[in-house]
Amino acid sequence: MPLGVYLIVMFLTFVVTMGIATVIWFTTLRERTLVFPAWNEQLPVAAKRFIQDDLKCCGWFNATTAGLFDINELGTGFCANPDKLIPDPDPNVLIGCVDKLAGKVDFVLNTTFTSLYGFTGIELALFLTAACLANLRIQQKRFLRIDEKLRLNGKGGFV
Repeated sequence: MPLGVYLIVMFLTFVVTMGIATVIWFTTLRERTLVFPAWNEQLPVAAKRFIQDDLKCCGWFNATTAGLFDINELGTGFCANPDKLIPDPDPNVLIGCVDKLAGKVDFVLNTTFTSLYGFTGIELALFLTAACLANLRIQQKRFLRIDEKLRLNGKGGFV
């Protein structure tokens, strides 16, 4: 593959990686608004039960929010009896899953976009290395042509 094509592919890879990382970064700015519809409409009951048992929480905001917690569907495991759950000592903290789930989502998304941004640094270094090699090859070809021209004219070699 010619070096110019390699440079174009490297640059496009850099741009795509940077674009994906930026989209993920902007997604982290509105996690709660993106996760809520998934919890409310798309997530199966079995997955909600698993999340509640794993994170030790009940419902989205709490176990009493109408429409977001159904005792018949979700009242098993950790949330078997939401009235007997020990409340948090801080009265501002509810025992809902929104904070805990948003924290997990935040960790995954932050790790992902940080890794992608770090990888773009490696891609940029490879791109600059390839550009330097391309420049070096162009210079070598130029000096070889000059040397060949001098030899053909009988003036001796350039080197």
